[in-house]
Amino acid sequence: MTCYNYAEAEKCKNIVHNRNISSDFNPGVALLQVEYAERIDNLKRDTYAGKPHQAIFGIKDADPAVPRYNRLIGTCGAYWQDAEAIVDRMRSEGHKPNLYTYTALLFCYRNGRPPQPHKAVLTLERMRREKVEITTTVCNIIVDAWCRAG
Repeated sequence: MTCYNYAEAEKCKNIVHNRNISSDFNPGVALLQVEYAERIDNLKRDTYAGKPHQAIFGIKDADPAVPRYNRLIGTCGAYWQDAEAIVDRMRSEGHKPNLYTYTALLFCYRNGRPPQPHKAVLTLERMRREKVEITTTVCNIIVDAWCRAG
């Protein structure tokens, strides 16, 4: 079986969890072995730009609920009120929004009927206060929201 990214490999491992036992024909041999195209043997030695790979991809100490919230916000489309409610619930449950949370929220403001550029600018200010990275994508979404608003 070939998985094309880390997410697919993790999903596959979760599906076969506790079912990865040896068969009667091959005792002691695992039915599933996960191999990565680029193996990371030693995180302290194998670094990129001076940082361990684990820190770059945010695997260590990551909150597993945040990506689920982000996907949920992404499905809101033009219903920005629903997206705001999801972000509020996320905060009330103690989960910290990240760049992807704010990007999904900004898309909702941009796609709203009518678009909500003022709310997008307030979100940008909140990102600055919370020290969340502001990327060119975020800025382009805000500019697009202003253009759609006329």
